[in-house]
Amino acid sequence: MPAGPLRRAADRGLVQAAEAGDEASVAQLLGAGACPDAKQGRGRSRFPAIVLAAAHGHAAVLAQLEMAGADINARTANGSTALMKAAEYGRVECLRALLALYGP
Repeated sequence: MPAGPLRRAADRGLVQAAEAGDEASVAQLLGAGACPDAKQGRGRSRFPAIVLAAAHGHAAVLAQLEMAGADINARTANGSTALMKAAEYGRVECLRALLALYGP
């Protein structure tokens, strides 16, 4: 999907669905061309969808985003990654999933 109002709306929707753990909406929006590396917020409070999914404990959404090509090392404006947020909030399932992606 080319950049423009529809793409921005799809990206916003993807970030919201990732944060909520809405797997069906994530799949639909990714299929419609939303960017798997979409971010929410402005300036210093920008959060990538994959970081929000990890922070809220949505391992299935995290896997969907990774399979769609999301950068598992994406950072918030203050430098936090999905792995760091999963650890901070005690999201064990997300930690396991992310560590498996990093390999042995």
